[in-house]
Amino acid sequence: MPSHWLPLVLAQAIFLSILFSHASFAIQGGQIIPHNQTAAIEPPLKQMEVYGVSINNITCSPGLVLMTSAFDGSPACVTPATAQKLVERGWGAIVPRKNLSTFVSSANYTVGQKVGVFTIFMINQDNVTGYYNNPYPLARPGPGVLTTMHVNDILNPTCDGSAPLVITAINYPDSITVSKGISGGVPVGGCPICLSAASVIDTPAGGTSIKLVKDGMTVWSINQNGAIVRAEVIKTGRVFVGYTHKVIDLRLADGRELFASASHPTYDGREIKDLKVGDRYDGSTVVSADLVPYNFTHTYDLLPNTATGDYFADGILVGSTLK
Repeated sequence: MPSHWLPLVLAQAIFLSILFSHASFAIQGGQIIPHNQTAAIEPPLKQMEVYGVSINNITCSPGLVLMTSAFDGSPACVTPATAQKLVERGWGAIVPRKNLSTFVSSANYTVGQKVGVFTIFMINQDNVTGYYNNPYPLARPGPGVLTTMHVNDILNPTCDGSAPLVITAINYPDSITVSKGISGGVPVGGCPICLSAASVIDTPAGGTSIKLVKDGMTVWSINQNGAIVRAEVIKTGRVFVGYTHKVIDLRLADGRELFASASHPTYDGREIKDLKVGDRYDGSTVVSADLVPYNFTHTYDLLPNTATGDYFADGILVGSTLK
């Protein structure tokens, strides 16, 4: 391994260690030193993937700082001293914190009630258990995943621009107090509803990896009359989805195949998850549409400068999430 690669490998190892652990970390003398957590707060990546929390609303344990990796955008909670070292080395950036102490309203909820996407099952002295059903990238059938929540945890996805619904008190055994914060708007990239990093975009110059598509490039699109036209790309998107994201493997009878997040729009006003075996789509017939593990850390999207905003990925016409 070339010596100039070592800092990059070390930096990535540090972030992956932080990312996959339920503990917090600091760097001392080149070593990663774990700290005992003072509260059972979920790791930042799990908050994003399982609960749909936008990166600006991730909760860290008291005394820790939220950062993103300079390499893949993954989040991590670290001590202030570690944050300073990572910033100095160019390995990460500190995420500015919003003031969650500013709430516009509060209400009490009891067992059996649903607030946000969380249905309360049991109220304990220090936490509340219930079922969390995150609609991104695909809502689970039934009530959702049995989850333990604490004070300051957020009970709804905020990646779509929704105002955070925050537990501000546990009134054991009767109720919990949930306060509505102020929406920070839709973050860059929004929720994970884009295409696979392996997608190939149809352009007049031939197939181009979606990862290489830039603003100003020319792609094939369709106009409002359904005619195929050349179009300039006016916006691109890249969303970090972590390491447990799933996508739909869409296969058509003519052999075309596309991997896309479940909520990615089709060209005809539906979403990819709405396509069923036997449905007609883009001049062919759907033969399978299975949810499968995703092997990349980001999804991608683009917007052509046409009235439809549609484009061809792996030969299949799709819509865009970017407006």
